[in-house]
Amino acid sequence: WLVNAPKKVLRGGLESGAWLGAGYIAQAVSLAGGTPSSICSFFASLSCIICPFIEQFLGVRLDRKAWAAAALAIAGAGVLE
Repeated sequence: WLVNAPKKVLRGGLESGAWLGAGYIAQAVSLAGGTPSSICSFFASLSCIICPFIEQFLGVRLDRKAWAAAALAIAGAGVLE
């Protein structure tokens, strides 16, 4: 299935994986540096919320449903922490 995947999909998957890996590395470095685990987990839970803001910065127009989902995710991350 991977051989038949379009190159655009493969590039997107590689980019997503690279960003995810960078996030894991940043979290490990901050934990090793003495940051409390509760703070690290809170920022890790906000990683999916950062995406709409990055897309807006890059010029992608998002509808109200996307912003509502981001607001709900922020509230959920706050409640969990």
